[in-house]
Amino acid sequence: MYALKGVIMLHFRFERKLILIVATLFAACAIMALALSPAVSGEMRPLLQSLGIISCSSANPCQEGSNASTGPGLEGISAKGKGVIGLTNFRSTSSSNGQAGVLGQDSSTSGTNDAGVKGNSPKGFGVLGTSTSGTAVEGVSSSGVGGQFGSTNARGMIVTSTNDDGIDAFTSHNSTTSGFGRYGVIGSDASTDGGHLNVGVLGASSNGPGVSAVSANFIGEEVTGGGQTSTAVYPALSVNGNTNASELVDACNSSGPNPCRSDAGQPAPQFELFADGGIVITGKIFTSGSCSSGCAPSPSSGEKRVQLFTPQESLPTVEDLGEAQLTGGRTYVRIDRAFANTMDGRAAYMVVITPEGDSNGLYVINKTAAGFEVHENRGGRSTLAFSYRIVAKPFGEHPVRLQMITVSKPGTSLPASRVR
Repeated sequence: MYALKGVIMLHFRFERKLILIVATLFAACAIMALALSPAVSGEMRPLLQSLGIISCSSANPCQEGSNASTGPGLEGISAKGKGVIGLTNFRSTSSSNGQAGVLGQDSSTSGTNDAGVKGNSPKGFGVLGTSTSGTAVEGVSSSGVGGQFGSTNARGMIVTSTNDDGIDAFTSHNSTTSGFGRYGVIGSDASTDGGHLNVGVLGASSNGPGVSAVSANFIGEEVTGGGQTSTAVYPALSVNGNTNASELVDACNSSGPNPCRSDAGQPAPQFELFADGGIVITGKIFTSGSCSSGCAPSPSSGEKRVQLFTPQESLPTVEDLGEAQLTGGRTYVRIDRAFANTMDGRAAYMVVITPEGDSNGLYVINKTAAGFEVHENRGGRSTLAFSYRIVAKPFGEHPVRLQMITVSKPGTSLPASRVR
């Protein structure tokens, strides 16, 4: 009796173990089915990862979604968290073996509108890249554009840096062999309405230069532009100073400071253009206009022209020329009102008379801002023409006569033609 009872108990134990094994297999299948179901895969993933069920050690993906129709191959949705997180723990040693947390690829063989990675957002960032010590976002292309940004009603791109350059742009194009040049930065205004308010490139700074142009072996800045219409003439280069700017342009020696200034004991610029129209040049002025006079054309050596020099004065002057008629030994010459406005009314002016006929000589008296009288010497009563030249001090100018200025650093010498 006891033997029969033991056999029955052993039979029940075997059936119970078999039922547990079958139930475990069904549970595992159910878990795998749930894991592959998009509706619950997000909730099951942490459990399956903790159990090591979806982990693998392979060059192929541990999980893969493939869709033969128009839907997505894999979708991640979260109500309050990240939709998809991609991580890599690989420690790269160079750019050639670097890995990505998320890799998006376009493997199409035609068309140019597909995207390897696309990010959309109604109010936030379409794509956000952050890095504590590396590059946040990098775009590389062998034959297309490395990166492209655009916006309809806002800025196409904003780039900021706390302690370094906002943007560094380079080109390694070899213009010597190609025969054409490329640009490190191109800024263009593509508007076609004919307006003049847009700017191709704008450089702004609160306390430093708005734009700095530097070249090691060639022109620092090249400007091409200008034009003329029936109502206006536009220069190739326009310089506008601030309301408190007294100088518009300073041209400095390469060995001097930049920007150069004539105060604080620094060497004076070689060329200065002031806001009131004044010009200071430390060197000589040479002029040679079109070959309309003083020329000797030569078919073999090309056109030749006479080199002219501008006069140098100890003080600034304004001058006017004219002709008048002496009648009965005297006349009154009125000064042009437009020229009188340029004269310093508090300073005396000089009149040089040249008779254009035989006389006892002419002299000038009663000079005022309105005009002057011309008389013949010794009470003569000749009637003849004469020319005159008025030399006056300009209005508002009070410079020092023959002022000595510093044009070179201590220890250097001026050119031989400039040594006094």
